[in-house]
Amino acid sequence: MRWSFANLRLECRRAVRISANFQPVMTCRIQDMKRTSIGAIFAFALFLALPLFGQPAHAAGPHLDKVLDIQKGLQETIARVAPSFVRVGGGSGVLISEDGYFLTNYHVAWRVFQRSETTTVTLPGGDNYIARRIGWDPLGDVTLCKLDLKEGEKVPYLEFGDSDSVEIGQMVIILGNPFSLSNDSKPTVSLGVISVKNRYVVSGKPGQTFLYGDAIQTDAALNPGNSGGPMISLDGKLLGLNGLIFPRHGFKVNTGIGYAVSINQIKLFMKLLKENDVCYHGTINGIEFDIKPVKREPGAYIKRVARGGSAEKAGFKPGDIIRKLNDTDITGPARFMWMLNRHPEKTTFEVTVKRGSEDVEITMTTDRIPWLNRKLPLPGQPHRPPVADPNRAVLGVAFDNTYTGAGARIRTVTPNSGAARAGIEAGDIIVKVGGKEVANLKAVIASIKGKKAGDIVRMTVKRGEEEMTFDVELVKVSDLNKPKPEEEPEEEPEEEPEEEPEESPEGP
Repeated sequence: MRWSFANLRLECRRAVRISANFQPVMTCRIQDMKRTSIGAIFAFALFLALPLFGQPAHAAGPHLDKVLDIQKGLQETIARVAPSFVRVGGGSGVLISEDGYFLTNYHVAWRVFQRSETTTVTLPGGDNYIARRIGWDPLGDVTLCKLDLKEGEKVPYLEFGDSDSVEIGQMVIILGNPFSLSNDSKPTVSLGVISVKNRYVVSGKPGQTFLYGDAIQTDAALNPGNSGGPMISLDGKLLGLNGLIFPRHGFKVNTGIGYAVSINQIKLFMKLLKENDVCYHGTINGIEFDIKPVKREPGAYIKRVARGGSAEKAGFKPGDIIRKLNDTDITGPARFMWMLNRHPEKTTFEVTVKRGSEDVEITMTTDRIPWLNRKLPLPGQPHRPPVADPNRAVLGVAFDNTYTGAGARIRTVTPNSGAARAGIEAGDIIVKVGGKEVANLKAVIASIKGKKAGDIVRMTVKRGEEEMTFDVELVKVSDLNKPKPEEEPEEEPEEEPEEEPEESPEGP
């Protein structure tokens, strides 16, 4: 029997009453014989709880039969989807077509493909296959690969689901290879619920930045080795690709907070993944939003538009309120940026803005979010950190590369640098260099390129609501590494480092 939970509605109400012999009795009222994932959770929990109450299994009568029916359906679904699992090195993957295409995480694939275009993967049952890398989405942490199959050979696979239609509390199945335990190539199964959808997550581990712009959060057990494995609905559809866990106190194990790349985001990149070696995500440069927490009508309020940036070229103006992006209502800046980031670069959108009392239509095309991952470089790049020229002139600051507003936001300032001596502080946003507006981080770096140590650069920064101007002396990288008396050497600064949150999600 092919057991489906689609469109099922089961309301399970537990009532525990103590009889004369202190045996608890549990009752369920079925309003609709169609079962939902929530009903399955409650019913399955009741089944597990029966022994705890000391009630013999045979005494449960028809209630136990219903629970066992749900359990059987769950087991049948797992048996049906398990053959789509792929063991990829110490991680996981999932087959998505009968001709051998499969998905895994970029941080999983990079390890096995870093020295070769092919690798060996294993399917349940122990059959080994040669797999080829087809396309990367490094920032989105997705890689498309393909098995080398014999002529006419077909493999089991999962159909794509609709991750936009999932509901909070919906039950999901997780397949994976936690801690490389699947030596027999059979996936480990865990169950959980969807905790949040459309979560915007930036993994800010130094040198290893991933953007899960449309993540599904779950409480299902995700551990190292689950990366790249599927998140599956109870009707056997692929909802997402598991990839990040939220560590606690430095321990990289299941904490009840895990993230999957949504399948609907992956769908937007599938054509590019098949046709291109590397894919990039979209954004818009040169726009700053007003994020004051005041009550006002929904929308993304534009505070500043950088001169010469793509936002100005598209037609955005300070004071505009972004109301719609295509057919999607925009409730705030986060919603607007989430929509841009989940799409590939060069995607065209129709934007509706409120300008005064009128609605204005703007057509915009997304810019590229650059690849800023040094620990996992792009294909063909050497796996080693760049060697800094000791005589290179630098400001002595580290930038926040997740900032997409106008200008460039400073994350840290090296204490003995020219920027520190001038009065630049962490959190300042550079808006002008040499009296000219700068649209983004790339423009800031370009403005000092070719200058020498000792040169003075006039910089205007925004600190809160105030703009301040400083004359900053450029210094050699080697000078920054010279410790002051009784001080430890400072770590070598970088012009484009990755942001590291206090506790950032990591790839399992």
